[in-house]
Amino acid sequence: MALNQKPNYNIMIIVVLFLLIIQLATAAAALASSMENFSTISSKLENADAGGHTATFEVQITNALQGPQQVMVMECKSDADHIALGMRVVKAGASEKWSFNPEGLRVNHFLCNFFHWNLKPVSKLAAFEVFDYKRDKDRCGKDHVCKWLVKTDGLHGLGTPPLFFPWPPAPA
Repeated sequence: MALNQKPNYNIMIIVVLFLLIIQLATAAAALASSMENFSTISSKLENADAGGHTATFEVQITNALQGPQQVMVMECKSDADHIALGMRVVKAGASEKWSFNPEGLRVNHFLCNFFHWNLKPVSKLAAFEVFDYKRDKDRCGKDHVCKWLVKTDGLHGLGTPPLFFPWPPAPA
């Protein structure tokens, strides 16, 4: 480049954005391949010895964000941090679920951290309690399936009574 020419900043910005997208895609693929599958963990949790005293529960979380570019990341763990289900990248319309026996595992709560973005400069981060034995033992129905929908306004718990936890306001 000659000394009197101005650099083309548009091309530089495009190259930098392209490299960032490649790094994000590579990181997401590595993360997904390094994590244990929820169904494998679910099998271990479900088979924990409970002495036959309580029912097996299932937690199912569906990404119901609108649009094909809505991506959600979730990381769930038990109340005592002794069961960590790992981080999952969930595409729009997809679900993650796991089953467990609360008494056999001495688990009363599962907490999930959720993060979502829509390829715009808008993102949300929040932690929601997706299982509370006292709250959910009857609310999740006779089949003991606790279903949740993650939407743009917050987390919707299906069941009777239904629950709703809004996304927290964006920091100022």
